Amino acid sequence: MTQVQVFGAVKPGFDIKKYNVQSYSPAVVQIVNQSLSNHKSFKQLNENDQKKLLFGFLNYLSHLKLDLSQSKNIITLNDIMKRLLNSSTQFLLCRFDDLACLAKKPILTPTTIWRQDLTDDLGTPVKAGPKLKIEAFLTTAWADIDEQINKIEASNEADRKRKRDAILKKINDDISSTRMTVAKILAQKIQNDAEQGLWMALYGIDDIFDTMKSVYDAIVSRKSANKPTYAVIDVEDGSGPNAFTREYDVVFTEEASGNIKPQIVKLDKDTLSFSYLPPQNLNYWFFGAANWQKDVLDYGSKYNSKNKNAWQIENEIFPKEIHSKETEDFVWLMGLNPVTRLDVSSSIRSTYQYDGSVSLINALNAEIATNADSQIRIEWPTKGIMHNKFMIMQNQFGEKSVWTGTTNVAKTCMGNEYNSNMAIYIKNNAIADSFMTEFQEMFNPIPQDRKDLLTGAFHNRKRPNTKRYFIFDDGHEVAIHFSPTDDGEHRSIIPTILSARSGDTLRISMFGGSGVEYVRAIQKAVSNGAKVRIVMDKLTSSGPTMWPKSEVANLLEKNPFSANPKGSLEVRYSDWMGLNHHKTATLQRKNGQTEFIIIGSQNWSEEGNDSNDENMITIRNKKISIQIAEEFNKQFDEKMWILSEPVKASSLATTKINFSTRSVERSN
Repeated sequence: MTQVQVFGAVKPGFDIKKYNVQSYSPAVVQIVNQSLSNHKSFKQLNENDQKKLLFGFLNYLSHLKLDLSQSKNIITLNDIMKRLLNSSTQFLLCRFDDLACLAKKPILTPTTIWRQDLTDDLGTPVKAGPKLKIEAFLTTAWADIDEQINKIEASNEADRKRKRDAILKKINDDISSTRMTVAKILAQKIQNDAEQGLWMALYGIDDIFDTMKSVYDAIVSRKSANKPTYAVIDVEDGSGPNAFTREYDVVFTEEASGNIKPQIVKLDKDTLSFSYLPPQNLNYWFFGAANWQKDVLDYGSKYNSKNKNAWQIENEIFPKEIHSKETEDFVWLMGLNPVTRLDVSSSIRSTYQYDGSVSLINALNAEIATNADSQIRIEWPTKGIMHNKFMIMQNQFGEKSVWTGTTNVAKTCMGNEYNSNMAIYIKNNAIADSFMTEFQEMFNPIPQDRKDLLTGAFHNRKRPNTKRYFIFDDGHEVAIHFSPTDDGEHRSIIPTILSARSGDTLRISMFGGSGVEYVRAIQKAVSNGAKVRIVMDKLTSSGPTMWPKSEVANLLEKNPFSANPKGSLEVRYSDWMGLNHHKTATLQRKNGQTEFIIIGSQNWSEEGNDSNDENMITIRNKKISIQIAEEFNKQFDEKMWILSEPVKASSLATTKINFSTRSVERSN
């Protein structure tokens, strides 16, 4: 194996007490030495492999360039070392552009079982065919809207609003009639290529009576035609109202004064039935409404909420010491907000990211005879999110395809295309089989902690069990990583960034990016001479832990690797009406050839890599430019870059976002 270029050559020897480590910070040496000396898998390696990993860790942690005079940074470095030991450390031993090496089973066994390969051959190259058949579909309406709004000439704000509304109406009318949106393309794919089966892992679906109707109808048509139609779907698990399972009851009592007071009563864990078949007592059905919800709505209609916000109302109804997500949810269920009152009237015990998810559950599980016949099953446990948006289709000839990418099956992502996104469609049986293995792991039942619940493994209950490296005769290499098991961050993203050389161009379009390892990899690429251009979502990426703002390490600080870096870095915030929902990057070499593209549902963050259920695809071709990467580059350069605004360190503290003009999704 070839030691990584960036972190220096391997130094001889293994025993840290006998070898010269004076060039490293004592804190780094102590962290690495303590971590590896207690690591069972490390002790079982031969001396040569121990030596490579030892100095790989020393070099990698040193190049994170943290100020170790501050105790908080030592804690951070310790946490990163622990995280690395839970990850695939192959990138410390491989060339950064060597997908074959990166795909191998790591010689250092990860400490967590959900990162330990079930078989030794998951990274073995799969010969997938003569040519990679792939299409890309980029949303476009968001850019058309912004370009037209930017051209408005108005005498006053009222005139500007009138002209803006006229533009939106015209484009929305176009979407309803002739514009071929990504949603309509997906619907066509389902109709044409899922004749013999459709399998879906969905974050959810919404707007099923308008912009997403074609997709919803196409899915349900497969079920109606008695074709195999199966799905897993995300369940909400937040801390706010209408964002968690309602495992509580409400009891109303009349006080001596005549006032009616509600009381929250939490349910035992086994009270709700999670069966996909309706039980006799619908009041305690996970998929049904509580019998007290109408009473709560009636209570809200009689409540004097004038000039009061939700917190004040909650404080009036419940003592402060018992405030909880349940009491917040009660106030939401009172339906005081006329905008959300319709949602309140149709709410059930379980909650979902999108309002069409319940309809899809009801449609696919209609007329089942037993719980085991269920065709759509829920994510459980709900800590983290099942953030996938992939579909596997099988046509009448047995040929399989995969639809995936950054695009939620939702209105703003593909229905009206207010958000920037990219979907990809791959026709290949071998790649589809890898996705199918992931789907079956989430769908096929395993023991659960809730009554009558039938579903598979999610999050850290999964294991690495999918083939992850595919090669084609036309030079394409494809790496597939599922979160949280496969560690796409260290198998693909970090190495690809670090492979950038002088004269290369790295384009990154990101909904939400956080983490010191990403920041330092990007800064290292710049110091090596790469041109790095990043467009981040203005709303999501303005948070305190994101790349432009993080106190630990951020992209706007001076480059720690070079006072005068050879390359350049510019970060911009999206400035269009919707979200920049991408999780996409390309690497274009100095000669103009775009060699890499990374795309998927996974945001570049610790949560995206280590907690959520996600998928990510990396494509490389050393011979020719990747066509879909060129399509992304074109939209990035001509639309995203132009319609975004530079992020400056001096402006971060006062960044203001006009929430009233942004089409904001509830999550990522």
